[in-house]
Amino acid sequence: MLLALLPGFFGFWGLGHIYLGRPRQGFRHLVFGLLLVGVMMLMASSPGLIFTVIFLVLLALVYLALYGYQAFETFALALALGASPPQWPPRR
Repeated sequence: MLLALLPGFFGFWGLGHIYLGRPRQGFRHLVFGLLLVGVMMLMASSPGLIFTVIFLVLLALVYLALYGYQAFETFALALALGASPPQWPPRR
C-alpha cells in the first residue's frame, strides 16, 4: 500500500497497480499523473495572471482527487487479491 501512496503523492501514480499485476492500468495512471504534474509545473512557472492562479488551484484540486482515487483503487485491488486489511491499533 505504501508503494501506491508515497510515490503517488509526487505524481508517480500507478506503481501499486503495476506491483499488483495490472501493468496496463498502472502505466496509464503513471503517464497521466506525470503529465498532470508537468502541466502544473508549467502553470506555476508562468507569470501570475489571475487566470493562471485559478487554473493552477483547480488543477491542484483535480490532482488531489485523482490521487485519492488511485490510492483507493489500489487498496481495493490489493484486498480483492487476498491482502489482509490493515489492523488498527497494530497487533503485537
